[in-house]
Amino acid sequence: MDIKPLKLLKVVEGRRKKLAYTQRAKDFVRQNPRLIKEFLNAVRSIWDSKVGAKAKYGTTTVEKLKFSRDIKKFFLVERAGKKFFVKWVSTDFVRGVVVSSIEAMREAEGIIRKHGIQPMQYEFGFEGKNGSFLVSRFYGLKNLNEVSDNAVVREADRRMNAASRELSEKGIFDLERRNLFYDPRNKKFIAFDLGFES
Repeated sequence: MDIKPLKLLKVVEGRRKKLAYTQRAKDFVRQNPRLIKEFLNAVRSIWDSKVGAKAKYGTTTVEKLKFSRDIKKFFLVERAGKKFFVKWVSTDFVRGVVVSSIEAMREAEGIIRKHGIQPMQYEFGFEGKNGSFLVSRFYGLKNLNEVSDNAVVREADRRMNAASRELSEKGIFDLERRNLFYDPRNKKFIAFDLGFES
């Protein structure tokens, strides 16, 4: 799997919320008008549930994924035959995370690609009073923390260490094992959660 150069997301800011989206995401939401409301209802119903909990509202199914913590939760969303990966961050933890994460990934793209790590293409982002979330395609890959092949983990560490030295000069952090997916078929690493130092 090769992720093409990152697409720009259009950012629209209102008084109470901020949106960021690709044209593809905008079109998909228009074709599925109740998607966001159904997603939010499903998330609320499994928020405090164990990993693996599922909820379905309308034609939208949401599953709580591993590595969810108090301030960050991860979900798999299915709608109209498509699957999406969602990272949700509590507003109590940090504000402005959506646009900051998108900008950090774009800023980091050249550096991490140079070191053999692909950047996650975010498709949609939302910031509101109750929380913020980022949406990308769901790749169905293992998190690097779940990979048992020591040679793969060592190679990932080597690439991350080399890239992190350059990223730190730009104030970008969080290139860590917990923030990488691994594609064993194509031997690719994909970064999904970078940010600027505050």
